[in-house]
Amino acid sequence: MTRICIVLTLTKIRKETHHGKKSTWHGVDRESIPWFPVVNEAQCIGCELCFITCGKGVYEMGEVDGRRKAKAASPFACMVGCSTCANICPTHAISFPDPSIVLGVEREHKIFSIVHKEADARREKQRSKALETCECIKRQSFEIAGEVGRLCNIEELKEIVLPFECDIVEFSISIPSIAQHKKGAPGVAKMTLIGKNIEEASALLSDKIVAKELVIVKK
Repeated sequence: MTRICIVLTLTKIRKETHHGKKSTWHGVDRESIPWFPVVNEAQCIGCELCFITCGKGVYEMGEVDGRRKAKAASPFACMVGCSTCANICPTHAISFPDPSIVLGVEREHKIFSIVHKEADARREKQRSKALETCECIKRQSFEIAGEVGRLCNIEELKEIVLPFECDIVEFSISIPSIAQHKKGAPGVAKMTLIGKNIEEASALLSDKIVAKELVIVKK
């Protein structure tokens, strides 16, 4: 007889909380939403795909009659609407309720106004983090005159800046013409060094520019 491997009864499960914390789904009590996996013990082959794949810690592995089996130990930790574990189960041993349950919860609790607020908060957090990152990044611009074609060795520039976790952006070279440049006519090169710690990279880059008999016009 096929037995369904449910570690705790639904009544008992509702008294449990994931890691001892009360959880909600967009403001709705998570334990009021009957969305969780059910493992068919007879069909489970103990492959552990569900255990490894689930990022919410729903599953534990145990033994039944000497055989390794998956157990939905924290069913209400499952992300509402997620059924990845069932999709990848090679023996179709995992099942979920009908997805219409999730749609019903969305309509009943009118969660989209909450979702929009959560999305705004996430965007603001991302914006703040981006600004914080930008503030940490330093910039130093170089304007160089002379036979600036000597700076066109990209590999050489990389060897200078990358060890310091820096980069060169806005790199441009302006020359009168190819013919005049070959005759030694001066041109102008512009570049910007960026990074959190640009001091050493800037000093090394400056030395390299001077060594190539170029003039740093502006820094």
